[in-house]
Amino acid sequence: MMGYIHTAASFRQTFGYCLEDKKLSPAERIIPQSPAQRATPGEVRFRDRAEVLYYNQCFGARDELIRQFNMTRHLRPNMSEAVFHISLSFPPGERLPKSTLVDISLDCARSFDFDRHQFVTILHKDTKQQHIHIVANRIGFDRHVAIDSFSKGHMADYCRQAELRYDLTREPGPRRYLSPEQRLTPCQGIRLTRLKESISHALQAAIDFPSFEKSMTLDGYKVFKSERGIAFRDLEHVTFKGSEAGYPWKEISRRLSQQLEQKQQLEQEQKLEQHQTQKLSYHLHL
Repeated sequence: MMGYIHTAASFRQTFGYCLEDKKLSPAERIIPQSPAQRATPGEVRFRDRAEVLYYNQCFGARDELIRQFNMTRHLRPNMSEAVFHISLSFPPGERLPKSTLVDISLDCARSFDFDRHQFVTILHKDTKQQHIHIVANRIGFDRHVAIDSFSKGHMADYCRQAELRYDLTREPGPRRYLSPEQRLTPCQGIRLTRLKESISHALQAAIDFPSFEKSMTLDGYKVFKSERGIAFRDLEHVTFKGSEAGYPWKEISRRLSQQLEQKQQLEQEQKLEQHQTQKLSYHLHL
């Protein structure tokens, strides 16, 4: 299990992301394989992707939740970032019952000391990996504040403990929080396998770096390219070098050049065939 946690200022924005249908942003573009697959910015990409699994000290739809959470935050008017937004994702193929997902979210709330606060557990269904979001109010009804210090390291520890408690597939945590001995171990596992599959899939259709990058973005990765090489960061902010996945920039560049060359050759052959067809048609009409 991999977890990501951050604080935010807006309950409206956070609940909007977690509860609304997924839409294409203006920066995204899907290269259609057929007219039926065409999509434009603003269109819904995935409907009914969010399901609320658990309410704690709150209730209702999005606007009602925002109102309740904002009423409580007024108990600490000087606090700028009252939102805890947590995502917990599980390896591809590992499907947990909803009751277990709720139990994991309750354990997480206790671990981060907001179990007596308002929070909502939300299941997202728009990715291959099963994952949940927890939106929590860092401010409690008694003006208690859930501290965010060292939260990323704490999250890494919590995920390892939850894997043991719920007999989940063991995954390597972010390298930043691994021991020196663990850092010497090659990064293997399900997350790295998924990255390899995503790169392989993207390289099957891409002909240049922009099209390759967009394909990886649609699969949930942020791509970092520099003179030193290439790296990929997933939705939980775990980063791998391309070489760790067996795809250093030199190999990716070679494959992209090969794809472009094949495309250009195919276009030339099609133009030649079209020209010959037109020439034959011309002679037949003489």
